[in-house]
Amino acid sequence: MKVESSDFFDAVLLDLSPATGDDAMEATMKALAVNLELAGATSLRQDGLGMSFSFINLPATLSLLAGRALDSIIRFSEQDGLNTMIFHLDMDNYHLLEEAIPFLSEPNFQVYGPVYNSYMDDSEYLEMMDFIFGPDASENIMASSISIVFSVPGIIESASSQALDESSFSYSFPLMDFLMLKKPLECTCTWKAF
Repeated sequence: MKVESSDFFDAVLLDLSPATGDDAMEATMKALAVNLELAGATSLRQDGLGMSFSFINLPATLSLLAGRALDSIIRFSEQDGLNTMIFHLDMDNYHLLEEAIPFLSEPNFQVYGPVYNSYMDDSEYLEMMDFIFGPDASENIMASSISIVFSVPGIIESASSQALDESSFSYSFPLMDFLMLKKPLECTCTWKAF
């Protein structure tokens, strides 16, 4: 995983950093690296806002990472020699993501996320962001996306997102969809183990 952001979002994240002066995203990535290591991730490498890691058992790692099972966000099944993973994030399980990624529950960030703004429509939210962060905020939000790269221990048979090679795929969605979470974010992948 790697966090890449525009100069606009770098400035916003700096504004949202705690009073200690620590960069919010760097602090979050360091904390996530520690938590992943404690949860059993292997081959962990962290470099600034980039991180790569492996694990033997993703459900167990996620369970330890969040303090309880994250089965409602990432689910696995196996049938007839094929493995399936479903990533599903909605308002009902968003709190589990906040537990796994502490930055999302920081008070300075949380007020801009889906829980606090569920009553707004997109245009009201973007108007608020322009008022708070300046007239370019809504344009930057609408031009931004989030990408998650998954690698599986096998050959992908099917994926609902862009395949990168025979064993990995990328799931991308607009930042606005994450900030408002009006509809579930979901992707699936089925693979045959090596």
